[in-house]
Amino acid sequence: MYDRAEANSNKLEESLLLLEQWKRRGDDLLYSMLPRQVAEHLRQGKDPITTCQTFEEVSVLFAETTFVDEKANLPALDIVRSVNSTFSLLDDITEKYHVFKVNLENNY
Repeated sequence: MYDRAEANSNKLEESLLLLEQWKRRGDDLLYSMLPRQVAEHLRQGKDPITTCQTFEEVSVLFAETTFVDEKANLPALDIVRSVNSTFSLLDDITEKYHVFKVNLENNY
C-alpha cells in the first residue's frame, strides 16, 4: 500500500511539474502578444474593458526581413552578422522609445 501511495505521489508531482511548464509556455505566449501590464490585468480576472486606453497618437511598424538572391552567395557568418545587426537595431529602437514589440516568425 505504501508503494502505491508513493507511486501516486510521484505521478502527481510529475503532473504538477508538467502543469507548471505549460503555464509558463502560456504566459510566454500571452506576454509576447500583449503588453505585460495588460496581460497581468487579464490574468487577474479583471474586466477586459477596463484595460482599454486612449492615445492621441500611435505608430505601428510592420517589418519583414527577407533574404535576396545576392545574399545567397555570401558566407554564412556574413548573413548571420547582417541579420543580427538588423534585429539589434530594431531592439534598440523599441527599447529607446518604450515600444511594445510583437515577434512573428513565418517559415515559408
